[in-house]
Parts: sequence; C-alpha cells; structure tokens
Amino acid sequence: MRFIERANNYFIPVHRKGDVTWIGYLDKAKYLATTKTWHIPKTPLNRAILQKKGFVQVVGKKKIIPLPKKLKDKLPKNLYDIQLTALEFIFNCDGNALLAYDMGMGKTAISLLYTQIMKMKCMVIVCQASTKTQWGEQISQWVDSDFHIVYGRTVYDIPKSKYIIINYEILDDHVKTLKKIHPDMVIIDEVQFVSNPTTGRTKAFTNLAMGVGKTLALSGTPISKSPSQFFPILHILLPTVFVDYYHYTARYCDRHIGKNGWDVSGVSNVDELREHLANIMIRKRKIDSMDMPKKTLIPILFDMDDKAYKEYAEEEEKAIAEVFGKGNYLNNKKAMTYLQYLAYMGKRKMMVSWIRDFLSTGEKLVLFATNRKVVDDLCDEFGGVKYYGGMTESQKAEAKSKFLADTQLIVGNTTSMGTGLDGLQRVCSNVGVVQLPWTSTALDQSTDRLWRIGQDSDVNVYIFMAKKSIEQRIMYILDKSRKQVEQVIDGKSVEQIDLLKTLIKELTNTE
Repeated sequence: MRFIERANNYFIPVHRKGDVTWIGYLDKAKYLATTKTWHIPKTPLNRAILQKKGFVQVVGKKKIIPLPKKLKDKLPKNLYDIQLTALEFIFNCDGNALLAYDMGMGKTAISLLYTQIMKMKCMVIVCQASTKTQWGEQISQWVDSDFHIVYGRTVYDIPKSKYIIINYEILDDHVKTLKKIHPDMVIIDEVQFVSNPTTGRTKAFTNLAMGVGKTLALSGTPISKSPSQFFPILHILLPTVFVDYYHYTARYCDRHIGKNGWDVSGVSNVDELREHLANIMIRKRKIDSMDMPKKTLIPILFDMDDKAYKEYAEEEEKAIAEVFGKGNYLNNKKAMTYLQYLAYMGKRKMMVSWIRDFLSTGEKLVLFATNRKVVDDLCDEFGGVKYYGGMTESQKAEAKSKFLADTQLIVGNTTSMGTGLDGLQRVCSNVGVVQLPWTSTALDQSTDRLWRIGQDSDVNVYIFMAKKSIEQRIMYILDKSRKQVEQVIDGKSVEQIDLLKTLIKELTNTE
C-alpha cells in the first residue's frame, strides 16, 4: 500500500474508505473522498501505530562514544569544539560518514586529521579539478607532504603516496589503477557532484568506493534540489538500507508518473529518511554552531531602460508562445539563460553605476556571474581580475594573489569560483551576485566564499536583479529548491525558512 510522509502529515491513498478499517482509529485521521486519501496528522501516537503496521520503519539510533584520549591527544589544540564533535562522529561511523558542515567550517582539516589519528597509509581524494592544488596545500599544512596529484586521462602507474588526489572528470580512466593500490579510504569533496546515478563520474566513484569499503563524503549541502540526489552516496554508506534507486525514490521521493515519465523530484517519508541520515551524517550550520559574523542578503532591484525592456519582453513572449507553451518556458534552461543575459544587459547601466559608487569607498568586492561573457564584460569595465573555468591553475592562483594583495575587484563565474576557493575572507566581506545560479546550493556556496572561518566582519551579499524579468522568477525556483533541501538536511518546515522571496515581494509589490 502506498504511503507518503510530509512535513506535518501522513497520507495513505486507498480505493475505498473501508479498505483499511484500522486507520479510522488513529488520532484525528480523516478520509478525503475527493482524492481517496487518508490524511493523518503527525503525532507520537500515530507514528507509533504506523510503525507497528509496517508503514514507518523503526530506525535504531547510533550510540556515540567519546573519542579515545590517546587519539584526541594527537590532535591540534586549537580545533573548534564542533570540529572535535565531527571527528568523534566519524570515528563512531568507522570512517563511513557524510560530513555535512556548512562551507567554511573546516571539513578539509577534519577529514585529513581523521586519517592521521587513525594511522591510515593511503587515501584517494576525489574532488573538482579546480581544487586539486588546494587539497595539496591543505595536506601539507595539516598532516603530511606525501601526496600525488593525478593529471590527464592517460593511464599510468600511480605511485602509492599517502594521499592521491584526482578530479571527477578523469576518475573513470584511473579507477582500475587506483583499486590495485588498495587504499584505506576514499574522501570525496563536494559529494553533490556525484548525485546522478546514470553519469559516468557517479558510476566510476561508486565502483571505487565500493571496492575500498570506507568512504568519507564532504559537502556543505549534499543535495541541491531533492532527496533523489542523495541515493548514490547513501547507497555507498548504507548499501543494506538503500539497496536500489527504484525503491529509494518510491519511498523517499514521492515517485509518480509525470508529464515526461517518472517524476522523482518530490519528498516523502522525510522523518524516516532523516532518522537513517542521523546514523551516517553529521550536520552543523555556522549560524547555529559558531560565533560567526552576520551574513545579510540585500536585494538590489534595477529598472531596465525602455529599449532594453522592450527587447526583453519581446523575447520572453516569443519563448512562451512559440517554444514552450504558455506557463512552461521556465523549464527550458537554454532559453532561460538567454533571457537572463538580456536582463543583465537591461540592468547593466544602473548596476555599473552602483558598482562604481561602491568601489569609490575603497572596499573590495567579489562578483559572481554565470556567463563567461558577463565576467569578461565587467572586468573590461572595471579592470579587476577574472576567475573562471577556462583558466589554468596557475592563472587562478595568480588572480587570487592579486585580489588578496592590491586589486579591489575580482569577478568569477559561479561554477568555478563558487566552490573550493578559500582565503578571500581575509581581505573582503562584500559579495555581489550579478546573475543568479539555478540552485540554492550554488548560491550559498558562492556567498560562503567570504562567510567562513577567518572572516572578522559582517558579510553583505548584494543580489542584483532587473525588475519584471526572469531574475525575479529564478528566485522562486531557488525558494522551492531551498525548501526541499532544508526540509531533508536540516529538518525545517516551510514556515521556518527565511526566504528572499518575501523581500522581493515587498520591494516589487508582486505575488
């Protein structure tokens, strides 16, 4: 029998009211004749009964024992309490864990220190190509200098160093060689990049991790849209519980037939999923766990000039009428990206004036955009340094050094500069989002380049948007994404989430 769990209620669809007579004895249960569904409020009594009937799983809670003193004595004395808590949790999971600390809370150091106190001899670190050099620097800083970085797709005999660093894109080419080395552990950084079970990188990582048998996953937000993205890493960490994708999505993602086949974008049985997560995932947020400066999101809305708005409106109308059908054009990312670029051009004049006034104060500013063309345009306008995916590692390092030294502005694309880059917080506390990314996770990762350990000032995040444009609608997409992510990861209900949408609605007087 189908069973769905929401934030505050349970739902059991049945053909007739009398098909399951015992449901009527639950606390305040109601039969909704229109949808042929029993609506059951979440109460301790109802949950207990549903557990006895087999609808809600009984999930045992992992017992956490203190980190042994002989291991604790090996750690640096200047660690935060929350970092010690993470090490203790990973120890109790025997290294098979998901470290879901917010960006900038020291996940890299925690993972490396765990391998050190456990005296592991060989670890494979899987990360983004742009962060391989940074991982090497962190290894030298925290534990050892014995590391090897794998470059290129050409297969060769990888030396058995203590730490072997490789990026997702080339992992499939080297999996066989890495497995022959017999590493003690796999550390995966930004695990959300292996969230699609059908991609080559996810299959390669699963092959490697299952062969090694010990995986430590790191991510500030391990899913960006819905719990369906959780399956690959949950399957690796708890293969006896999360056996296959089909049953996982049926139970936890409200799997149903949609317009284009199976729709697994929803959330169901969330309490049960969170109980399983609690046994393998430790989650901490900076705002709740550390004495951090404030991070304030500040929407800045610009009117488009008449000519630009006319061009934008015509293109939007064309997209709706000719390509996607009325009301559905937001589903086509390519067209949305073009509309977003037109919105940028429409707000550009006023936005450039705002940025110029800000820079006249002498303060540094970090700008994020999604299009390479926009990054080039703003750097040409203001003469700052660029940071994007097509640059070499040495070019990126040089750009970072210039910004840390005497350059006032750095402009980068969200994909490249939004993850892995550390150190900017030492000299800057101002972020400008020129173009919104497509997930709340990407937005948070970008802004948290500055809101992290080492930041002494309050962080201001300026969200630049063109009025009456696709950019305001994107915020609604981010809202939906954030609701599902925080419901699963942080256990928040919709009413508890502070959304940018409210601010935008107030500023624009729109629904």
